[in-house]
Amino acid sequence: MPESTGNAECQRALLGRGTDAGDEGRRGQPEAGTGFARTVTDIAASIALIDAVRASSAAKVAASKHRAGPDAARSQDFLYGKDGLPD
Repeated sequence: MPESTGNAECQRALLGRGTDAGDEGRRGQPEAGTGFARTVTDIAASIALIDAVRASSAAKVAASKHRAGPDAARSQDFLYGKDGLPD
């Protein structure tokens, strides 16, 4: 049974209000909020946070067992011969 567009829009608006207010949803779990996880008002703190994230990700890449190899554009070249046809 099809529902009207107005009814669907009303239900969506009610669900949105519930998530903004932090209401509990199904099974007693809190709904996902639409706000920011953390607000940084100090510029220096914001820059320090960004630098920390960059350093952390660089350390993870350096520590990973990533083997050097061809880039993505050349990774499948071994499948084809010099004439461009499959081997």
